[in-house]
Amino acid sequence: MAKAKRPLVHWTQEQVDELVKLYKEGLTFEEISLKIGISHASTKAKVTSLRKQGMDIPYRDRQDIAQKRIDTIAKGGKKPSAFDREYQGAVPFGHWTITKLWKLTDEQREQMEQEEAVNE
Repeated sequence: MAKAKRPLVHWTQEQVDELVKLYKEGLTFEEISLKIGISHASTKAKVTSLRKQGMDIPYRDRQDIAQKRIDTIAKGGKKPSAFDREYQGAVPFGHWTITKLWKLTDEQREQMEQEEAVNE
């Protein structure tokens, strides 16, 4: 099966300049994408592309990012959901087949028998 092609995002020079300026100011990709009006994924991809082209865009300090996240949560900001806290990696292919109970419960069996008796 062929993958669906994503629409190309055409960046203007003003948007690129704004992206670099906001990134160097320390804004997150989410904040930058909201200000520029382009998706979060496209914003990250553009920074990667600009780095490959040789533009001087420094990498962020991971410890600093983690500390900002901790500070945000401590201030009552965005909190991870229960799913995010428990999530431990990739979802296996076919996971929907193992999440459903494939046998009838006693209640369901009794209900089916009653319906069959009524139909006879």
